[in-house]
Amino acid sequence: MKKLGDFIIDIDQFDYDSTVQMIKAAFSFELWHEVIRFSESLYIRINKLKEDKPNLILKRPLVYYYGYALLMKGSAFKKLRRFDEAKECIRQYSDLSWFENLDQAGLEEVNYYAYISLPNLLEIE
Repeated sequence: MKKLGDFIIDIDQFDYDSTVQMIKAAFSFELWHEVIRFSESLYIRINKLKEDKPNLILKRPLVYYYGYALLMKGSAFKKLRRFDEAKECIRQYSDLSWFENLDQAGLEEVNYYAYISLPNLLEIE
């Protein structure tokens, strides 16, 4: 369980889209450590989901959640001036073409993360 202010948040119990909303909220309040924790939770759950391959219906392609978790974690690391960790996140989402079962929407997500990785990397450099 994670503590945010006076509220205890068990982020691992949230569905993927709710977790994305929590990451966005933490980012908007500049709670960088919470962004990292929430993003890491999403990343771990997506990796587990990829291994289990259940028939889960998501609003967006699975690759979106994977890339988003890395993007936001990297953004928080950048804000905390932890540039090496930010670069590692960028490196990971810069090429998601290895992701399995990509449909057209999934390929668009792969292209989006590849596209934004270069300016994000240049900003850190």
